[in-house]
Order: sequence, then C-alpha cells, then structure tokens
Amino acid sequence: MSEVPDSVGSSTARPAGSGATAGQLLLSFLYFFSLLAAYYVLRPVREEMAVQFGPDRAHWLFTGTFVCMLLLVPVYGAIVSKFRRRIFIPAIYAVFVVCLLGLHSLFALAERPAWLPPAFVIWLSVFNLYAVSVFWSFMADVWEPGDAKRWFGVIAGGGTAGGIVGPTLTKLLVSKIALSGLMLVGAGLLVLALLCSLGLSGTAKRREHGRPLEDAPPIGGTVLAGVRLIRDRAELRPLVLMMFLGVLMGSMIYLQQLAAVNAAFSDSHERTEFFASIDFSVNLLTLLAQLLITRQILTRIRMDKVLMIPPLLACASFVVLAVAPTVWVLTVIQVVTRAGRFAITEPAFANLYTSVDREVRYKTKNFIDTAVYRFGDLSSAWMVAGLTHLGVVLGGFAVLGSALSLCMTRVGFVAGRDHEHRLRDLSNQPSAERDASSRV
Repeated sequence: MSEVPDSVGSSTARPAGSGATAGQLLLSFLYFFSLLAAYYVLRPVREEMAVQFGPDRAHWLFTGTFVCMLLLVPVYGAIVSKFRRRIFIPAIYAVFVVCLLGLHSLFALAERPAWLPPAFVIWLSVFNLYAVSVFWSFMADVWEPGDAKRWFGVIAGGGTAGGIVGPTLTKLLVSKIALSGLMLVGAGLLVLALLCSLGLSGTAKRREHGRPLEDAPPIGGTVLAGVRLIRDRAELRPLVLMMFLGVLMGSMIYLQQLAAVNAAFSDSHERTEFFASIDFSVNLLTLLAQLLITRQILTRIRMDKVLMIPPLLACASFVVLAVAPTVWVLTVIQVVTRAGRFAITEPAFANLYTSVDREVRYKTKNFIDTAVYRFGDLSSAWMVAGLTHLGVVLGGFAVLGSALSLCMTRVGFVAGRDHEHRLRDLSNQPSAERDASSRV
C-alpha cells in the first residue's frame, strides 16, 4: 500500500481550468512519469539480481533493506527539519543520479564484485520508496483536497505511463546495452524528474497564501517527529497498519514469484525480459483502470469505501489461487493486485495526507512509506521462509493472503472514515482558526 492541510475547505480554490492548475498538472504528470520510468527501467535488473543472489536467501535482502531504512529515517528527518523543500527535494534526486553513475561503472566491469547483486537490490528498494514518498508528499502539499480527488488519478496515470515505457525500454535495450547501459537510461530519466520538481517549486502557489512554494519555511521539529506523531495521534495508526498489511501480503506474492521464475528460466537476460513483461502488464492494466475508473471512484465514492475495494479484490484473487495454486494463476494475481494498488490504493492513500499538517506529510508519511513498508517486507520474508520450512505450499499461502486481505479491508475503512471526519471538521472551522491550523 503523512499536516492539517494548508487550505482544506478553502473557498479560494483555483478553478480546474486555470492556467496555473493546467501547468501544475502537466509538470506533476511528467514528474511522476519520468520518476517511475527510471524505476521500471531498473526494476527488472533488481529482480534478476535477487535471483542471482538466491531466492532461498531473499529474506536476508529484506533484512538488509530494513536495516538501511532504519539508518536513513533520522537522516531524512534531519534534512526535512532543517532545509526548505526547494533544497531537499532536488538534492535527494541528485544523490540518486550520482549513485546510478557509480553503478554504471560497477556493472560495466568484466568481473562484477560478489556484493553487487545484494547491494543493488537493497539500493533500488531504498530508492523506490524514498523517491516516490517524496513525490506524493510534495503533491499533497501542492494540491487542494478537492483538486487532489480530481487530479491525483491523472497524475498517478503519469507514473503508470512511465511504468509502461520503463520495462519496454528494458526489453528493447538490455541485449544491446547490457545492464550497465540501463543505469545511464535510469539516470537520464531521473534528471528529468529533478527538473520537473524544480519547475513545480517555482510555479506552484501555496494553496491559501498565494506565495511560491520555495518561500515556505523549513518544517522544523525533531528528526524522529514522524514516530512521535504516530505515538501521540490515534488517527495516524490505521495508516501504519494499512501499509504494513498491504506490504505483508504483496511481498508474500513477490517471494513466491521469485522462486517460480528461478525454476522456469536459466538465462539472465530471459529472466530480466520476463520480469519486464510482468511490469508492462501491470502498468498497462493500471493505465486502463486509471483512464476508465480511478477518477470516478475517487470523486464519487467516500474514501472509507474506496480503500475497501483493492483488498476485497485481492481477497477474491487469493480464493482463486487457493483453488488453483499454479504458477500462471500466481502471475495473474500478481498483475491484478499490483494494478489495483497503483490505480486505486496509492492515489486514495495520497489523498489521506491532504487532510493533515505539513509535518505529518513529510515526516510521518515518509516513516510509514519507508520504515513501516520495509518492516512489512522483512516480516513477510521471514514468515515465508519459516512457513516454507514447515512445509506450507502455494495453496496455504493463498489462504493466508485471503485472511490478510480481509483485515486490510477493515483497516482501510477506518483510515478513510477518519479522513472524511477531518475534512468535515476543518470545513466547519472559522476561517481564522483554519488559517492558524494550516501553519502548524
């Protein structure tokens, strides 16, 4: 599968057809397109590196990723506390570009170091969560809640289009430029994302005060404020649990898929192309859903009901897998559940942060999107390793997935209900109180 918003309930929302909104929409779309295109160029390489490291040792990859996340949480918190958005957002992407240039040199070596496969898996897992989390935090800061419901599905569609282009580039290029060349392709796309973030910082306006975004002061607070806020504010806990359950379920499917592909293919480039085909299918289905239903769902259905749809879909899929536990059914379920997450869950989850304050958006949300996410990965990896050792097979994991989906349905309902209550309370506040709360 996190601030009182600067202008929830504001009566001065920009009209949807205004030039400023059109410009923001175009830049936001292109920003997410290039960001996810960069990731999806590299994702099949990550899966291949995980296979090379060994599917039976995948739980150690998840452990290493979780440890890295724990080490980075206070670093990120310190950066967000002390620097303005116009500094720390492009700086984060610039660091990732430099890393990709270094990885290009390593992958080009005739004899790659033995530590490169696990290191790349962990690095890309960290990159994905931080890059995307920063993106949606920024979007929640830029867009009004009403505009977010109308346009977050469209913006998410930009990421989906990038998710289609990325694996397509990988399939076309991997045999020509090898894995090292894909690092440069990813770096170029990430530079485009960085430029889009700079463009949004210079043109988007603060939602109610009309000041450029770069004039917003540093958020301040402590580096671990995101954890403290979860401890002190009960309405944030369903967000944590929703993320944890969603990742626990998704990682379980992912680990089963790794083992199946390792058994089916012996060639490195064939495996990379197969993983790219799965990513292409996921993002094509996601794009169709975003074009046809995402905006209608987000604008016409209450958020508590919206967040129940993907886990119910996943539950039905797991029931099918329990009846027919085959590799191909598993692949279809991977495609369907990931598409549901990208088309509905992620835009809806991002909407939840438009009704909270800036510190929650940039600190708590990032903690949930990174540390909690990777703790879910870690828990799933060791759970799968333990249950597999006890003799549990694919059908048993399908039954477990159904139970997790039902739990996530209830948690999603609670998280969405709390969001609707916050919007209602804020819209009923006198304007002076709303102005004060927006500066928290």
